[in-house]
Amino acid sequence: MPWTSSGTPEAVIRQVRELEDVEVLKSYLLLVWSGWEALPDDRGFAEMCALVREDFSGTGMGRHQEDLIEHLDYVLGQLDQRLEYLQ
Repeated sequence: MPWTSSGTPEAVIRQVRELEDVEVLKSYLLLVWSGWEALPDDRGFAEMCALVREDFSGTGMGRHQEDLIEHLDYVLGQLDQRLEYLQ
């Protein structure tokens, strides 16, 4: 995953969270979950899970949750197609 000079994947995720902008958070996740890049290391992955659990729960988050789920479904479909091609 292309990380900036800002530090570790975990630090980058924290910086994005500190912006406290759900649209930026969602855009970040959509980019990270492109399906073409590796997921961050264990600590970065744990921070990403916390982001989703904490920042996308509650009232008014339904549309954002739907967008993320739709994107992940798409990425999983693309990964399945790549796996079938490789086999």
